[in-house]
Amino acid sequence: MKSTFSVMTLVCFLFTSGCGEDKSLANGAIELSWAIGGSTCGAAGISLVEVTVYNAERIHSSMTVACQLGEIQVPNVPSGSYSVRIDGIQQSTEMPVYEGSALNVKVQPNQVTVVPRIYLAEKPGAIDLTWRFETGALCSFSGVDTIDVSVWDIHSNRVWQESLPCDPAIALVQAERNEPIRALYTDAKGIVIGSLFAGSYTVQAHGLLAVNGLPTWWAQELQVVVQHGKLTPVDLVLSPCTEDAVCL
Repeated sequence: MKSTFSVMTLVCFLFTSGCGEDKSLANGAIELSWAIGGSTCGAAGISLVEVTVYNAERIHSSMTVACQLGEIQVPNVPSGSYSVRIDGIQQSTEMPVYEGSALNVKVQPNQVTVVPRIYLAEKPGAIDLTWRFETGALCSFSGVDTIDVSVWDIHSNRVWQESLPCDPAIALVQAERNEPIRALYTDAKGIVIGSLFAGSYTVQAHGLLAVNGLPTWWAQELQVVVQHGKLTPVDLVLSPCTEDAVCL
């Protein structure tokens, strides 16, 4: 009996697989590659990429490498399902301005999971919109209960439109319910208008009377410049519609 035990102990010692080891706990690896959609790292001004591997429980790995490297292997990943995010960091600003991702990446024990090439696209920016009346009065004292907001690009395309309660606190709740992206911009003070690509925009707002819904106040901000991945503040000052200042 003692001899049999000694032989089994020797076998377990010699073979790396071990005796009684749960192989399901063994780790795998993820092989990733990336490219700038329709361009190159150099042409897009992207010097570095930040690669993040995560799941619902935690961030497993985060590393920063040269964009021109083009590929990387993330080792020692426990088996399971993961998401991968790659952020392209602009050399001039050191800000993440391009992004790409892969979902439901399955990692198997002792295997390398090869993810199809991830193409990075321009990371959109956003507008942080607030409004107020030039008289300093509140919405109720101005007779306004609704603010109609439109955002136009340089090609005269309306890229965003929403009718919101004039009261800022109520408007924030409704806007977040319609498009829950405010959590991405923790420093936002007003309504976050997201998914805007870098460029120049015009922001218009009309204050509608509570009694008949007609526009009686208006404001317009020209040449609002939105940048990659940044939040641009816009504070509209509403003026009365008069013969000299017609509501557009």
